[in-house]
Amino acid sequence: MCTLIIGLVLIYVVGSPIKVMTVSLTAWLKGISGTNAVLLAGILGAMMAFDMGGPINKIAYAFGMAAFTSGGYQASTAMLMAIGIPPLGMFVATLLGGKKLYSDSEIENGRSAAIMGFVGITEGAIPFAVADPIRVIPSIMVGTSVGCSLNALFGTSQKTALSTLMAIPFSSDWILYSVAIFIGVLVVALMVNFLKLVTHHKPAVEEA
Repeated sequence: MCTLIIGLVLIYVVGSPIKVMTVSLTAWLKGISGTNAVLLAGILGAMMAFDMGGPINKIAYAFGMAAFTSGGYQASTAMLMAIGIPPLGMFVATLLGGKKLYSDSEIENGRSAAIMGFVGITEGAIPFAVADPIRVIPSIMVGTSVGCSLNALFGTSQKTALSTLMAIPFSSDWILYSVAIFIGVLVVALMVNFLKLVTHHKPAVEEA
């Protein structure tokens, strides 16, 4: 009985709004795609970073892959680039902020995030977002959006399904592609650390 109730809730209470949101956002993205590649790249980047594997992320991913299959490599490049920027940005943030802004466990999470960012797993930034959503989520959205927009402005694309760092050798201009990633990652790190500093954020005290 519990399974039936949960299933009905997922279908009619949760599923229906998500379906409507998916259709609406996809139609909106399609409306943008023919007008401004830089704007579209920035929006896709922000969407990918917003919930790191959640519904908004999945909509952007599906749109990017649909663009990829139809030869829209600018959109797919932005979506794929966005995957690694949030975790890589949080890794750099822990390097720059150190123990002044991050606990030992967060610094360790930063090392794990670096690995996850390299292989293309956005969820590497989730522990930071859960612990400090007000500062982390806006920072990773802005940084990822900046990186993806810059790459679109450079006119760089790649025609594989590889994400972020792994796609560097296959990009049309690996230098500009790398610069866009570097700037996006740096914006994430600097913004989140700035927000922590100005709001007098203290790292959590860990028990021995």
